[in-house]
Formats: sequence, structure tokens, C-alpha cells
Amino acid sequence: LLATAALESVVLEYLIAMFAYGAAIFIACGIMGPLNVGIASVYTNLVRNGERIRIKNFFYGFKGFFSNAILAIMYNVVVALWSIFFVVPGIYVAYSYALVFHVKRDHPEYRWKQCFDESERLMEGNRWRLFKLHFSFFGWTLLSVLTLGIGSIWVTAYKQAATPVFYEDLKSNPQAN
Repeated sequence: LLATAALESVVLEYLIAMFAYGAAIFIACGIMGPLNVGIASVYTNLVRNGERIRIKNFFYGFKGFFSNAILAIMYNVVVALWSIFFVVPGIYVAYSYALVFHVKRDHPEYRWKQCFDESERLMEGNRWRLFKLHFSFFGWTLLSVLTLGIGSIWVTAYKQAATPVFYEDLKSNPQAN
């Protein structure tokens, strides 16, 4: 009888811990969605208009909080599910949907599935190009380790700015798609 009660207690504690862990991940993804749309907006404004980076613009994505949160949650779920089984398909899917936050920034009325579809359309035949662009920062990332991560501030900013340049190129050169 004691063993059964102890087992039930352990199972209940495990379920509570897993629920709390899942809720924390859900909340983190929910906050990261609006922030990712805000980051896409900041760097897109910089690339398109030369607009200076302002802290308030990072919060642009909170205007459509729920929609942007769902977008981030779905992005993370889809990439995680593909990555569970195989790494390469996970990377492929991550690059297929790499532009969802930029699409959402340009089309706030889109639902998450429309953002996914548009990103996939834009990335058709361009995944390798974006991978090479991201990989071109690898050496700088390694060098930033020598500065105990301080150099990553600049490397991350350049990488964040490079993706909207890539996005703008895809939109302005439809034949490249």
C-alpha cells in the first residue's frame, strides 16, 4: 500500500513538473514570437529606409501579440518535430520557414499558415543560399569566443541585418525564386 502511494506521488509530481515545464516553454515561445517580429521589423526598416534602430521598435510585434505568439509556437513545434527524427530534415524545414517573421512583419494580417506558405515559396531553391550566408558568419562567431562573447554583439547584429537583405533580394528578384 505504501509503495503504491509513493508511486502515485512520484507520478503526480512528474506530471506537475512536466506541465510547468511545458507551460514555461509555451510562454517563452509566446513572448519570442512578438519579439522576433519586432526584430524583423527593426532590421527591415534599417535595410529599406536606413532608419535608425530604436528600442521601442523592437516591440512592434506586440501589436499583434496573439497572432505573432502563435506563429512562433508553430514554428518551434514544426522545426522541433522534424528535428526529433533527423537533423538534416530539421535544418531543411528551419530554412524553409526562415523568413516567417519577415513575412509576418510585411503582412500582419496573415495567419501563421500563410506566413509559412509564403516563406516556403520564397525559399524554394534558395535554402542553400541562405545557409551559405549564415555560414559566412561562422569564422566571426568563433573569433568572438576569444573576446569571451563580447564580439558576438557585433556578429549577431550583422547576421540579423543580413537576413532582411536576403529577404529583400528575394522579393525584388522574383526570377531568383
